[in-house]
Amino acid sequence: MNKFKIAAFILFVLMNIAHAERLAVLKENFTAPFLVFDKDCIYIGDKGTFSINIYSRKDFSFLKQFGKKGEGPAEFMWIHSLQVDPEVIYVSGSGKISLFSKAGKLKREIRLDPNTGNYMFLGHNIVSISYSDPEAPGDLYNKINLVGENGKKIKEIYSTRITPIWTFKEPKNDCCLITDCVEYIVYNRKLYLGNTMKGFYFIVFNENGEKVSEIDLPYEKRPIKADEKEEYINQLAYWRGEVVKKRYNFLFPEFYPAFDSFLIADDRIYVFLHNPHPMTSKEQQIVILDLQGKLLKQVAQFVPLDAAYQILDGMFYYLTDNDETQLWELHAIKIDN
Repeated sequence: MNKFKIAAFILFVLMNIAHAERLAVLKENFTAPFLVFDKDCIYIGDKGTFSINIYSRKDFSFLKQFGKKGEGPAEFMWIHSLQVDPEVIYVSGSGKISLFSKAGKLKREIRLDPNTGNYMFLGHNIVSISYSDPEAPGDLYNKINLVGENGKKIKEIYSTRITPIWTFKEPKNDCCLITDCVEYIVYNRKLYLGNTMKGFYFIVFNENGEKVSEIDLPYEKRPIKADEKEEYINQLAYWRGEVVKKRYNFLFPEFYPAFDSFLIADDRIYVFLHNPHPMTSKEQQIVILDLQGKLLKQVAQFVPLDAAYQILDGMFYYLTDNDETQLWELHAIKIDN
């Protein structure tokens, strides 16, 4: 396969010039939301308020809220992610995964190693991630582990060195604003792990933590330009205040990693590329693959700066805060024909 260029002018680009439809205006307020869908409901997890709001997909009516800050049952000091199946909502918190009914009632909690996180059920076991530096000072490793429902580690299924975002030192801390993506998603009882340390690369595991396939696509590296670095610094200042520009030494790799993040839905892998102008361009490039890694097409999708987004049934949904009304709005646009 020839190298594909991760830029707006490459082959397979489909421009979504149609405007997204506003589906609903929500009365509830959020601080750091993310979206999860199933066939009946929309789940909005909020990493700022440690809560989960449930809405009907039929009419977008508010159904239920559960969760709050704390260390007790149905309380969270952090929310990493949500999983939803026909009977259970799984909430990955700090040192535990909590199982709720679809009505938001706590069923049980499984306590896990507090030095791990991002828990996802994979069959009857749980996937978790831990961080360590086993080989040399300064090296940071992601360790992907398979853990039983009793909380005990079964085995390590993957390990990779990563670049830390923050390095604490005197007189100013280092901050790396563009780092490699090492993330995983459970989909149809398989674990899909993306690792840009190895390029445009995914590895797939079954529910026993055994490797079943790999996706390794050639791509054209993009150098990071000076004006693009400035935009990433301005983006951090947008979220955390202008004072961050004085507090940190900002470090950048020579090239953008192969991708920034990914989602899986509708038997497709939606791979989000790095936006070289995050403050001035809301056009997000998304490469669409099938589950075997075949390149299907690339789209350019409008995504507001503050948006939480999800994909389902060929629709791209995003939740954004309207600056004029100060209300959160849910929008949708067709992404995959």
